[in-house]
Amino acid sequence: MNTEPIPSALGLGDSVIRMDTPDDGRFYRLSSGVELPSVTSILDGIRNLGLERWRASYLQRGLLNIQDQVLSIDDISNVLSGPDRVAQEAAELGSRVHAAIDEYLSGGSFSCADSEDPLLSGAMAAFMKWRSHPRFKDWV
Repeated sequence: MNTEPIPSALGLGDSVIRMDTPDDGRFYRLSSGVELPSVTSILDGIRNLGLERWRASYLQRGLLNIQDQVLSIDDISNVLSGPDRVAQEAAELGSRVHAAIDEYLSGGSFSCADSEDPLLSGAMAAFMKWRSHPRFKDWV
């Protein structure tokens, strides 16, 4: 099991340990001993109807685009793997955004103008706008 001390948000205290276990996923242990599952661990166990609808719609559009054509195995494979490719790209963007936010909150800097990744720049601009709102100034 990997353990890693991390800074906490929302005033949970200064002693939060991130725990990764192969069987139970990720959870956090507070200094009081209370263990909390990560948001991802909770969401992994919930059926996401929105994503299922998106996947079905994506596949339907892909099939409509190739209707009335003679299809190769590659054509069919490309349509069927499309949602997984898009989901993987979104997951990779999410990882880049989390890393940029972690760096920024650890005293680093991020310049949307200097970034060569327009999706990352847009996400960071949205985060900085959210963070600057007076209602959320003490959250992170």
